[in-house]
Amino acid sequence: MSDHYPHNAGPPPPPGGYPTPPPQQGYGQPQAYGQPYAQPYAGQPPYAQPHGMPAYGYPPYPGGHDPSGMPMTMPGPVRTAQVLGIVMGALVLVGVLASGAVYGAEAAGYAIGVSLPAIGAFICALQFKRGGNGAKVTAVVFDSLMMFFGLGSFAQGNLSGGLHFVFGLLGVILLSQRVSGAWFRRDRALR
Repeated sequence: MSDHYPHNAGPPPPPGGYPTPPPQQGYGQPQAYGQPYAQPYAGQPPYAQPHGMPAYGYPPYPGGHDPSGMPMTMPGPVRTAQVLGIVMGALVLVGVLASGAVYGAEAAGYAIGVSLPAIGAFICALQFKRGGNGAKVTAVVFDSLMMFFGLGSFAQGNLSGGLHFVFGLLGVILLSQRVSGAWFRRDRALR
């Protein structure tokens, strides 16, 4: 049997069976931009990046998802609850101004008092993009209060109370969905 194997290209390995590493760059010599930090040993295939990963930086998130699988864009139920909160806040502002102009300051004060949960839901809706479970829980509490205040107001003959009740109910339903909870619990570093 010979010491030379036909399937090996190049010189035979040194005693011990391991190939010799390539020479290292000298101290203080800059490495070329975009070159990997370590070179493979002779006869070893070059280092490969995992499939779909760039050679530098962070990998792109396929389909707009972060590494935990959560979408990077706000899910539909959360976006809808946010829009409902903002619309309700705008309607409250218009209602307070209109009742103050038509019926006076006492009516405007009453409208503000009845609409405090809607104002709180509006402020929470502005925080949905940043997330955090506290924003969701607080919004659900304000939406629940908006339902009860709206029901009481509607029972006294105020038609806007029915609107408060419907918006509050929709907010609670939308924010109680699983995808909504996952959105608010996503990694804080990605916000």
